[in-house]
Amino acid sequence: MLAVPCTTYPDNKRVYPTQVLIRAGEGGLTNDSIAMADQVRVLSKTRFLRLRGTLKSETIKQLNQALSIALDLI
Repeated sequence: MLAVPCTTYPDNKRVYPTQVLIRAGEGGLTNDSIAMADQVRVLSKTRFLRLRGTLKSETIKQLNQALSIALDLI
């Protein structure tokens, strides 16, 4: 399974084309966060214990775009 790591978003930091800003409350996150599509990881399905949350369809579209850029698909 592929995973995109997230980190806490410091206010006013630039969001790069391979990153997606995810606001607090979305996807079960408690802080504004950055999804880093340029740091994709492969994880075993057994490491996932439960569903943390879901993302809005617009955020998924942004993440797909960021992944396409990071993987040089466009």
